[in-house]
Amino acid sequence: DIIGTKFNEIFMLRRPVLHVGEPGLVSRTIVGRKLGTSLRVHELVEELPRIISGERIIELDMEADHSDHLLAAITDRLINEVLV
Repeated sequence: DIIGTKFNEIFMLRRPVLHVGEPGLVSRTIVGRKLGTSLRVHELVEELPRIISGERIIELDMEADHSDHLLAAITDRLINEVLV
């Protein structure tokens, strides 16, 4: 339940993310920042067809600021919080 570097690449593409798994940091980040949605495994069979058909809309914030996930920001944070 960590947000790895692949998530940052997806966020920058502004494509909706479908997280499948237990609630945690990843699901809270995706839903809270309007980057996609999260489903538990047992919800997938019912909800995925609704998403594909457009019956269930995934809210996506196209204006979200993802600059805190850019390499420069991560490097600055590493230097300031860990190495100093």
